[in-house]
Amino acid sequence: MPLPKTTVSDAPKFMRASYKVSMIVEYYKEMKVSAVSKDEAIALAEERVRARQKNLHAGGYSLGDIEILEAVER
Repeated sequence: MPLPKTTVSDAPKFMRASYKVSMIVEYYKEMKVSAVSKDEAIALAEERVRARQKNLHAGGYSLGDIEILEAVER
């Protein structure tokens, strides 16, 4: 799918209205965690993501659900 050419409306400014748009944006993240068990690794990874919420809030994001896909010993 090609990217849009612009992120701003082509309509003249006097014809545009302001809209508040709410959306859910999901992303995938992998991280290496040192732990004694799979359960501890999952808990530590989730705590690390939640501890960095300040950066998300600054960007207008609110952290919702965290779904753990898998934890594999390396």
